[in-house]
Amino acid sequence: LSCGLVRGPRGVGKSLFARTLLNAAITAKDAEWSAVAFLDLDLGQTEFGPPGVLSLNIFNTAASSSASPLLIGPPWTTLRQPVRSHFVGDTTPKNVPRAYLEAARDLVRFYQHHVASGYVPSDDSDVHLQSSSSELNGNDAFESRSRKRRRLGVLPETSTNGDTSLSNTPFIPLIVNTQGWVSGLGADLLSEIQSLLQPTHIFDFTPQIPAQHQDQELAERDISMRLGAIAAPPSKFAKDKADAPPPPQVVFVPASTAAVGPAAQSRLRLTAVDQRALMLLSYLHAESLPSYSLKADRFAPTWNFELPLTALPPLMMNVTDGLLGGIHILPFGAAVDEKLRLHALNG
Repeated sequence: LSCGLVRGPRGVGKSLFARTLLNAAITAKDAEWSAVAFLDLDLGQTEFGPPGVLSLNIFNTAASSSASPLLIGPPWTTLRQPVRSHFVGDTTPKNVPRAYLEAARDLVRFYQHHVASGYVPSDDSDVHLQSSSSELNGNDAFESRSRKRRRLGVLPETSTNGDTSLSNTPFIPLIVNTQGWVSGLGADLLSEIQSLLQPTHIFDFTPQIPAQHQDQELAERDISMRLGAIAAPPSKFAKDKADAPPPPQVVFVPASTAAVGPAAQSRLRLTAVDQRALMLLSYLHAESLPSYSLKADRFAPTWNFELPLTALPPLMMNVTDGLLGGIHILPFGAAVDEKLRLHALNG
């Protein structure tokens, strides 16, 4: 497994499967890697951070750490400091498809250019999203703040030769959890992300959707995969057919009947809105979050609930630097039009 993508509609156990796959990768015996990357592209049901955020996390394996890296518990108990993330500011890409795709592209590029080979630049390595409406492009998005990121525990310590090595192995595998919108524009976004990633494995829950509810293009691609045809478009960088990557291995995962349907949803008690609220409260009350480190010795966050959020001093930042990332509003269930966001912040 070099890059595994988990895709499918809502309510089929996709996120749980992705987390189980991650646990299997970081606890595998005799693994060829000492770390595993996890790309979370689900805005509404995030796994390791607040809602409305796309993130790239790196996890130590059992062989490379003295502490157990196993991730057990609901998402709001396993928060982490990502290696890189972008706050999109909505629970679905429906209202912000361009910003969502730009952020996803940037995270994919960062993984491909730096993390996949087991290396993150030791200097000037922090990257920020310049604008929610601008096209991201590699070097232009880099900003010199690596010293601050190391102090916060985002980047591992630099080795004596100046390099920051994530692993002694030639690659770090990637697990990708995607959003559950698989029709219409959602299918287009998923197809674009898949073509960028060129995954080696696809864990597909999509066949569980009735054919009449599937986007036609997605349905045709699923049929092609069943017949052994090419499952993802060839890389645009390929010079000829010989250079194109092989089609991914597709694993059709049957959706559990216990995880589908209104009756199952009512038994869960916690709705998606409830889970997002818990995730946000957990994040805002967190005192420290675990992050990837060559010397990681803990894998659990710590919280402080002694004071309400209204009693905590807000963070302050320079307006010029802050506006580079655009203006985003916390995802409370309804998107705020970009032209009205300053008015919303001013009350």
